[in-house]
Amino acid sequence: MKANSSMLDFMVKDHGRMYGMLSNLRMSLGRSFVNADEKIGYLDAFMKREEAHVYIEEVLIFEYNNDISKVVSLDVIRKQHLEIVKSVKSIKEDLLEGRDCNLGLIRLQEFMKEHLKLEEKKFYPLLDEMLSEKQREDLIRRVSAFEDRPKQGVLKRFIIKFLHIL
Repeated sequence: MKANSSMLDFMVKDHGRMYGMLSNLRMSLGRSFVNADEKIGYLDAFMKREEAHVYIEEVLIFEYNNDISKVVSLDVIRKQHLEIVKSVKSIKEDLLEGRDCNLGLIRLQEFMKEHLKLEEKKFYPLLDEMLSEKQREDLIRRVSAFEDRPKQGVLKRFIIKFLHIL
């Protein structure tokens, strides 16, 4: 791992990947040659990435150091995570029922921009400040190890629990 790795740099890559997936889904909606199953496939891929991302932040990052919640209020970020998960589920229902979900996707993209701005401008810079280089590297290693292993239902159980808590 390179010296001075930051959580901000590490997580911005995942944010970009997720936002790109959402953009691809939105583009597919306007194309008549993309069938409903393909559109649902795009959304399912985004949902899996989002669930993994929420798990990474909520469990691996937020719980890594209890002092994090003293520096940044995690309530707003947690509520935003919940809103994103609910929005994606609603968009999927619309797609499955053959309803127009363009407005829902536009709203989700706008909401994601605000969410990512909060994390990238406030949360991750503060997290990077409060963690030592060794702690940042350890946290990045933990997140990377999670990404590299099969999830086997961990995410589904977490999301169900997460939705009931908030």
